[in-house]
Amino acid sequence: MAQSLSKLSTLPLEVLIVKNGNVVETHDCKDTVDHLPIERQVEFAQGA
Repeated sequence: MAQSLSKLSTLPLEVLIVKNGNVVETHDCKDTVDHLPIERQVEFAQGA
């Protein structure tokens, strides 16, 4: 029996990927408001 989409529970996953497709970092969010720190996102965007 197929499960209704409304009954599925999902959590976000954030992934930092460089141009060549390599995954640099992942963050398994604990809930819908858990994210990578903005400082880390800025560092990544600046090439760090």
